[in-house]
Parts: sequence; structure tokens; C-alpha cells
Amino acid sequence: ITTRQPTIDTIEEALKIHGIAVYRQSRLEDFLREQHFDSQLVLTIDSLSSARLLDKGRVKAWYASVQEAKWLYKNNLIEKEPQIGKAIISFPLWMIASQTTSEETRKEIISAFIALTNKGFINALNQKYGLK
Repeated sequence: ITTRQPTIDTIEEALKIHGIAVYRQSRLEDFLREQHFDSQLVLTIDSLSSARLLDKGRVKAWYASVQEAKWLYKNNLIEKEPQIGKAIISFPLWMIASQTTSEETRKEIISAFIALTNKGFINALNQKYGLK
């Protein structure tokens, strides 16, 4: 994510950038380090800090969830509209449950999510929060 065009669309393009904000000790940081990003990273305590560094021009890019960037902008927590490149990696929606959660309960949760998706509820939520 940047605040100006052109967007960053590949790992190769991103590797040339020095000053990429990312949430410290996150799955996102781990992914970037696996891709040999080391000296380029500016680690922050949370995503809002990363976004604000980008917004104020203190870093050149921010590695984050598209939905999170759009939500922060929509809620006026950052001023400059995020310019979002092509997805470098995507993660499916997931949910955490206790190890003691029964298989029956897990199946009920999955069924409920599928029903909400099929009825358009998930899409409506994304629309409501400006995430589409």
C-alpha cells in the first residue's frame, strides 16, 4: 500500500523500496522476512502506527490487509487515500476456536458462515464498511 501511483504490484518491485512499515511480530512481518526483506522494514507496534507513518511520508509503503487500510481511511484515521497494488499474498478467512471446541460446534460455525455468505450478509458487511 502506498499513497501515490504507481502502485507496488510484485515482490520484486517491493524489494527495491526502503522504508516499508509493517506490524512488528505479525504474520505479515514473518512473510516479508521469508521473502528476504530485512533492511527495508520499519517495524511498528500496530497497524495504525504503520498507516500513520505512510500517511505522513515517513515510509514509502505499508504492508497490510487491504480491508484494514480501507477501513482506516474510511474512518478518517489516515488522510491520504491508500493506493493498493495487486495482492502479493492472500489468506482465506479463518476463525480461532479453543482446542476443547467440539467437532459438532465447529461444524455448526462453518455451516452458519456458509449460510451468511450465501444470503449475501458477508458481502453486505463489506459494503457497509467500505471494504469492497
